[in-house]
Amino acid sequence: MIFVAQKNHQIDPAKRLTEEAAQREMYEDWEGSFQAYEQLLDSRLQNENQSFPDSPAVGNTKSGAQKGLLRCLLKLGRLDSVVNQAYGMSKQDPMHGNDMHICAELLPYATEAAWRLGNWPVLDNLVNDLHDESSSDANERFQLSFGRTMHSLHAKTHVRMISCLKDSRESIMSSLSSAARDGYTRSYPYLMQLHALREVESLSSMFFDDQAKFRQRFVDTVSSDQWRDRLEVSTPDITGSNAISNTRLALCRMADDPSVEGLMWLD
Repeated sequence: MIFVAQKNHQIDPAKRLTEEAAQREMYEDWEGSFQAYEQLLDSRLQNENQSFPDSPAVGNTKSGAQKGLLRCLLKLGRLDSVVNQAYGMSKQDPMHGNDMHICAELLPYATEAAWRLGNWPVLDNLVNDLHDESSSDANERFQLSFGRTMHSLHAKTHVRMISCLKDSRESIMSSLSSAARDGYTRSYPYLMQLHALREVESLSSMFFDDQAKFRQRFVDTVSSDQWRDRLEVSTPDITGSNAISNTRLALCRMADDPSVEGLMWLD
């Protein structure tokens, strides 16, 4: 039996890599999962396997493996690589053409990477590429709507920011309602996303106020005990994927305050 299973995996390396990627991702081994996805997308393997074996976590398409790879890069904090890979993957897609745009199914990941980097020109281009989101799942719709929220805040378009915040919250709630049935552990990431939205709401008014008073108000807020206490309710995350920390870092970059950003890294 063992010999047969091993032989089948040798015959079908794509199936072995698909299962390995899904399992490592489930246990949050992001580096191992990234390497499995990378091998799965190897051009030599694709020539031997025209379609990927089915896996609930990965999907049975090349697109599913591409999304998995970008998802791992986000978790590992390799944000520049997410944007570069998304552009490269889109350029290789024969259905997409060779224009300098990211295909719709990869946009959520590039959008999140852009606002986390504080790369507002890239985010501006990506937001302008957003059109139909009907094919995206709830998590991807959140990535897109939260990216629009950060873009609107940076552009200081208050009405649009409020609308984008509402869309972001609705995306989270649709995921949270189903995750809550399985317990707190599955619900936790969505609770942190709601908390991240609250961070944006609590600081957003400052970005629309008199700029002469902005910096002092911003520093006072992020130095307060309440600000620190809110972060302490979240689980420390060495990969840098904590939604609250990522949002706060992006807000500090948006405020152009390197000193506060540096203190966050020290904390």
